[in-house]
Amino acid sequence: MEIIQSVNNEKVKRAASLKDKKFRRYYGSFLVEGEKLAREVLASDSPINIYIEKGCEDKFSDIISSFGDKVIILSPAVFSKIASTETPQGIVVELAMKETGRLQFSGPFLVLDNIQDPGNMGTIIRTAAAVGIQEVVMINCVDPYSPKVVRSSSGTITKLDLFSLSVDELEEEVKRQNAQLFVADMNGENIFNVRDVPEVFGLVVGSEGQGVSQRLRAMTSRVLSLPMQRGVESLNASVSASVLLYELLKHKFI
Repeated sequence: MEIIQSVNNEKVKRAASLKDKKFRRYYGSFLVEGEKLAREVLASDSPINIYIEKGCEDKFSDIISSFGDKVIILSPAVFSKIASTETPQGIVVELAMKETGRLQFSGPFLVLDNIQDPGNMGTIIRTAAAVGIQEVVMINCVDPYSPKVVRSSSGTITKLDLFSLSVDELEEEVKRQNAQLFVADMNGENIFNVRDVPEVFGLVVGSEGQGVSQRLRAMTSRVLSLPMQRGVESLNASVSASVLLYELLKHKFI
């Protein structure tokens, strides 16, 4: 178990750099902060490093016992350099990004179009994991490994296969695998009347401000709607995605 007290330590500099998307991509890793999230990811994922604030050793004695060779103790001043929350909880875990090969649809999948809000992105990922979605395609979206997205996903970011593609690349895969794309729109068929759902389909979710791009709309084979009372124009992107996914996949839970 290593103890570091200098902010100029190379391991500290590396960990602190992971707050930046450029360095997350360079090193192929990201940070998970907070006791609850740390314990959740450590239950199923192997860490690169575990950073614990000095003075919290007793609190995390079980983690130190289990991952002693991966644990690095940091002085409070040094720990603050890698923490991204206002009230750090004394632990940060560094994990490797999940490696993915060529996109292969194993069942229902998600297509996220220009989702920029970290809270929405994290919540959508969390719901996708809950309903058993494995593949998530992202087109011009916020970095899913940013601290805010990771926190909003409650650590489920490690359970999915994430693909950053262009519209052209997605279109190629949809054609190659003969997959169908569904999109939500106020003028579509009522989602609660839909019965014939194929085993493999992609649900396209757009940003609240811009919706789904015209290129993607042209690729969709089915338009679905969430009925709403008059005077209500739309729902939050993550709420819409959650309702649609659970309704489309309800056969898995009945």
